[in-house]
Amino acid sequence: EAAFKIYQAALPSAMGRRDFNRILTLASIGAYCGIGTYSSGKTLPWNKQRRFIEQCKELCRNSKWWGVLSRHAVSFDPSIFTASNDSANENLEKYCRDLIWNAATSLDVEIVMRLSSKFAHAYGLNKVFPQTSLVEFLLSSPKKMDTSRGSNCESDIRFDLIMTESAVRLCLSYLPVINQSKVLRK
Repeated sequence: EAAFKIYQAALPSAMGRRDFNRILTLASIGAYCGIGTYSSGKTLPWNKQRRFIEQCKELCRNSKWWGVLSRHAVSFDPSIFTASNDSANENLEKYCRDLIWNAATSLDVEIVMRLSSKFAHAYGLNKVFPQTSLVEFLLSSPKKMDTSRGSNCESDIRFDLIMTESAVRLCLSYLPVINQSKVLRK
């Protein structure tokens, strides 16, 4: 019981500081304490706390994605990830779109596509949403880069039309034919 109280006290502190690695560690410990065993074979004390174990697993998943979103400068509200309504779904789509738009300026298109597809799958978003958003990004006009901050035009694929065309073709190849035409009509 003392361990549970310590655990409960540590989590809000990590959430408040948006320390996603610490949240992941705490959630992993909580999940393990619910399903793990001692070396003697005896189960750990929290094994009957099914709801707690599920919350820890959900928190593990969320904290991993919060870290990814944070690394790619996507602002988000962590409470949205636990809500289950249309508004939450719209926000998750926005986060996915922002992840694509922010990551695509510095990462390879295939990596962005895999990353955003995993995000969409993890949160039950439409499976064609990442490819559609990525094509939308690729066909958008690139913004002038701020060279005073060390950025340059070479990091944004949209400045290279041949690579952009190739990336758009790749993204479209992952979409069903009907969705290909819808995306291109936009």
